[in-house]
Amino acid sequence: MDYNDDIINASRLIEETALKVEGVLLEDPPFVVVEELATNTVNLKVFFWTETDDYKKRSFAVERKNYAANKTSISSQWLWNAC
Repeated sequence: MDYNDDIINASRLIEETALKVEGVLLEDPPFVVVEELATNTVNLKVFFWTETDDYKKRSFAVERKNYAANKTSISSQWLWNAC
């Protein structure tokens, strides 16, 4: 995401969106960390627990839902890495 974006709000939106994905466990809620302060971007990483072995499917679902929910509130330069 861009340095001008609201990192705290974006992190909150990512966590809320991850909670809405089927299979993401509520007992240990998702959380977001700043993975890297790059030259032009702040790179975030989301962590979440699931009981399925199909974690890539869940990761991509979180990414798609989060992008759709937040594309108007976060700059087009936003970079998000799902774990």
